[in-house]
Parts: sequence; C-alpha cells; structure tokens
Amino acid sequence: TVAVNLTNVTALAGSSLSDLETLASAITANEFSNDAGLTTIAVTDTTIDATTLASTIDSYDSINGGATTGMTLASGATINVDASEVTGMLADETDGRLTIVDQVITVNSAATISVDTANLLEATTTGVVTASITTTESVSELNTLTGTNGAYTIVVASGDATSTTAAELNTLNGKTTVAVNLTNVTALAGSSLSDLETLAS
Repeated sequence: TVAVNLTNVTALAGSSLSDLETLASAITANEFSNDAGLTTIAVTDTTIDATTLASTIDSYDSINGGATTGMTLASGATINVDASEVTGMLADETDGRLTIVDQVITVNSAATISVDTANLLEATTTGVVTASITTTESVSELNTLTGTNGAYTIVVASGDATSTTAAELNTLNGKTTVAVNLTNVTALAGSSLSDLETLAS
C-alpha cells in the first residue's frame, strides 16, 4: 500500500502499450514515487494504434516533468494511423519522442493523404507504407512519389484524362505495388511505340 520508489529506474524494457498505460495510471494515482526518470521506453506490440501510441507518449512526458520521452518500437511492427494523425506522429519523431526505423505504416483507408505526406512517411521508415493518395493530385505530382515499394492506391485525376503520356503512366506504375486506377483516362497524349508497348504489357 506504500508507493514504490522508482528513483533508480531510468528506462522501461520491452513493454506493451497496455501495460504502459496501466503503469502510467498508477503513477498518476501516486502509487509510485520518484518516477520522473522514465524517459526511455521500448514498446513490444507488433500492431500499434497511433492514437494509443500518442496518448502514451504524452502520459510519460507529463510523468517525467516535460522531459522528452524517447520511445522505440518493435522492429517491423505495423503502425495503424488515421490521416489526421500523421502530422502529429511525424512531429513526435522529429522531437525525439518516437523512433521509427523499419516499421510498416498503414494509413486508414477512410481518408486520403497527399503526395507530400506520403513522401514524408517514406522518408521515415524502410517499411512498406500503405495509403490512398488524394484523387485530385496530378500525374506530374504523383510521379514525385519518392518510394518504389509503397502500397499506394492511386486514381488518375479527371484533369489528366487526355493529357497523360504512356511514359508518365509507366513511371507512375513503378511508384506503387497496387494497380493504378485509369478510370478517368480516355486518351493518351504523344507517346512512343516503345512506351505504349511497355504500358500495354
């Protein structure tokens, strides 16, 4: 019934987010003392909800008096994140509160993200990024996607219905492992026979 003294504890070894949340609640309820040193945390979950992740980081930042909580994730773990949460997650990484290396990032398919956001996600992990790209992005903008193994759902915009070349579509095809949707494409602009053959194949 006496608060456990955590003076000597400076890091938490592999722990689940559920256990971390339970501990944070107990610390907040003064069931532990001298707990401000918990600035390094390793998470073992293989599937991670970004909302829970952000909340846990915030809890430990509060516990350690505003010092930066450095959280690492299990190698290859999958992070499920809503499009609206991507900016916050990347900000946590920039601030040193979260380390993303090879984790798989899956953006909730209920919303889309821009090419720029997709590139930011590609830059932060070597794992596969799965997301739907905003359908108003032009083909020229889509072709600035930096990754080559992203699982992006891409629909060519109606604004590119007749102005896109076979070469541009061939390039776009190399940007995602998911079939590019050409529903809105009704004609191909000036293209070489070689590019047309590549596209046809």
